[in-house]
Amino acid sequence: MDFDKYNKKHYYGDGYKKKRFGKKTFIFLVFSFVLVTILFSAFYGNGGITGNVIGSINQNNSIEIKTSFSVPEVSLDDEYKEIVLTLNKGGVINLDDKKITLEENENQVILKNFKGEIKIDENNIKYFKGKISEIKINNLPVIKESGKLKISLSQNSKYSFFQIEEGVYLKNVFFITSGNINVGEDSLNLNSEKVEIKNYFGSLTLENKKLIFNGLVESINIEGGSRKVTLSK
Repeated sequence: MDFDKYNKKHYYGDGYKKKRFGKKTFIFLVFSFVLVTILFSAFYGNGGITGNVIGSINQNNSIEIKTSFSVPEVSLDDEYKEIVLTLNKGGVINLDDKKITLEENENQVILKNFKGEIKIDENNIKYFKGKISEIKINNLPVIKESGKLKISLSQNSKYSFFQIEEGVYLKNVFFITSGNINVGEDSLNLNSEKVEIKNYFGSLTLENKKLIFNGLVESINIEGGSRKVTLSK
């Protein structure tokens, strides 16, 4: 994919002159504004666009990738069917008005239908807050009879594993990283290079201080040292 087309600016030449709006033009603009407002309200209503709608991409225009990157700070704000994580001893999970302190050295936590916000780096879950329909802590389920459970984790909770197996959509992200990218049978190694990912859809895993993407992407742009590489279909 040619990234230059996203950087073009539209401008007017020297021959461009301002024109006064006539009465008909003014009426047309007012009508257009009203029409756009009605259409916007009909399509978006009160809820806006969900993650699943935003997350759809054209598979025919995408390539399949798997990565193993050093971990930048990751911020997510969306809805996910399932999240699996392993929290260290001493971590605190807040469920509605209940506080659960984790006592095992490693505690597997499975969340169903999470909707909320997450901020995470290579060592800590810096922020985790949202709502879920169900949670399992070391295979023990907690289910609310009606409605959803409010959940939050103590700030900077230590973890060893974090995974969203499906439904992660990243429209456009930039970061500097080291590691490798596998595209089919080809592999590309990175060493502190700038990476731009456009329209990724798939899974996201953080384990052993590695960020693993496994899914489809429209394009990846890599820049560092004396090279510049674009991977696309």
